[in-house]
Order: sequence, then C-alpha cells, then structure tokens
Amino acid sequence: MADDQSAFSIGIGEPTPVTSAIDESIRTVHLALKPSKGPFKGDKIQTGQAREVAVSKFVASFFPPSYRVVKGPIHAINGSSREVDCVLVSANHPNLETPMRQVILAEGVHAAIEVKPDISVLNKGGELHRALQQCSSVKRLIRRVTRVRAPFEKPPGDRERQLYDKIPYLILAGKTQDLSRTREFLQSQANANGLQSEDLPDAIVALDQGVIYHSAMAKRCPFAKLLEEHEPGYPEDLFIEFKFRERSEIPAFFIWLLCSFPSPEPTWEGFMVGKYLSFRSVDATVVFGAPHDDQT
Repeated sequence: MADDQSAFSIGIGEPTPVTSAIDESIRTVHLALKPSKGPFKGDKIQTGQAREVAVSKFVASFFPPSYRVVKGPIHAINGSSREVDCVLVSANHPNLETPMRQVILAEGVHAAIEVKPDISVLNKGGELHRALQQCSSVKRLIRRVTRVRAPFEKPPGDRERQLYDKIPYLILAGKTQDLSRTREFLQSQANANGLQSEDLPDAIVALDQGVIYHSAMAKRCPFAKLLEEHEPGYPEDLFIEFKFRERSEIPAFFIWLLCSFPSPEPTWEGFMVGKYLSFRSVDATVVFGAPHDDQT
C-alpha cells in the first residue's frame, strides 16, 4: 500500500537572541562534521571525539546547568544499550562515577543523540543502518518516569504510558540524501528487521536537508495541534518531513525538538529557551503509513 501524504507550510516568528546564538554556536558543529583532510584522514579516533565534544557543548549551552551531556551506554533494570555519543541527562540524574567509568541510568535520560557526519549511504553498510541498530538498543530499555499531568488532562492508557517511557532518540547528521528517500529506507529497514514503530528514531536532523520526525503517538506529539488544523483525522503513526527554506534554521529546530520532549524530572515549566525559538518558513510533508504496512 502506498503511503498517503499531505503537505502544508508554517511560519512562526522572527529571529530572537536565542536563534541568533544558535547561528553562532552551530559553526563549530558544522566544522566538526566536515571530513578531515590530508594526513588527518586516518585519525578517526580524535576526529570522532572532536565531533562528539562539539555537539555536546552545543546542546548543553541551551539547557540549564543542572542538565549535562555525557557519553556511554545507558543502563536500565532490563539491560544496557550500545554506547551513545551524546546523552542529555536531567537534573535528577546522579553524578554516578566510578574510578573506571561514568554510569548513565535510564530514568535520568532526557534524550539520546547519535552524531553522524554522513548518512547518505542507504544500505546495510551505511552509518544510518548502524544508527538504527543502536536506536533499537536504546528504545528497548525500560524507563519508568513520573509525569506531571494537569487536573483536566486525560490519564494516559497503558500503551501511551509505555511510549512515554521510551527514551527519545535523535540522529544528528551533517550529510544525507533526499528526506523522502531516507525516510523510505527507514521504513524498509523496519520491515526487514521486524522493528516496531516505537523502535524507530524520534527524529533525524540532517543539517544539509531538513528534519524527518516520527511519532507512534501523534495525538500527543508536539505537532498535534498543527496536525489537527491541517489534517483532521490523522493516524497515530506518522512521519513528518520538514524542509526549511533557510537551512540556518535547522539547528534551532533541533534544539526545539529537544525542548519538546517531556523531562524525566517532573516539572510544570518548559525550558526557557523554548520560548525564544522561531522558524520563519518551513514546508511540512506528512506521511501516513506505519513501518509494517505493505508498501509498493
């Protein structure tokens, strides 16, 4: 069955001090994601570490000092994930260090971020395929966190609670193919490897193309009101491809996505920088179709 699609455009606000700060700060990330040249081509260890440090500093600068960005596998009561490049942990996470390592506990993880300079190779040997395997190792972890709910808000069901407790996972890439082709590869890999919808990344942020957003619970996602306005009756499982007429706004959207995830530490307030994030012109394509639908 072919995917159903619809498209619309959105525009929100003008540049702010925070978006201008993002424009300046992202330069280091762009530089770190570029391929090394000359005698440094083979120095993969230092190059990889520099990329992770650049992204970690970039992300950390837009969250409260009580939040930290660390690296390593995430541990839960049912096992451990593969190593993650950048893990944003919230204020409730202990500074759990041993003489050998820093231990990351799932209940204190706000989001997991994998840094990939190039995910344009869409096959089993490519970096995107490896990132999907890593994502699956993160998504299978059991993370039970407390949510703050308004008195008038309907309590989540068992399925919603299970999805809420999944750790948000994003891929930040410097180079990718066309968003639609990348999203189709994502779906094909889910089908081929028996992955459930909730095992997929929440977003792929491609600094050269745009953003692929995925939700298995769209009626509670941050775009629910926007979807209801443009696509009443939309399904729970969907992808949204965001293409920016100004690519300089993609990093701000990345930070906005991180701010949109529910914090593992109960709070009524959102993040301060979220109020200052704006996007002047974005084209959104909504793709209806769960990974396990038959596709042609």
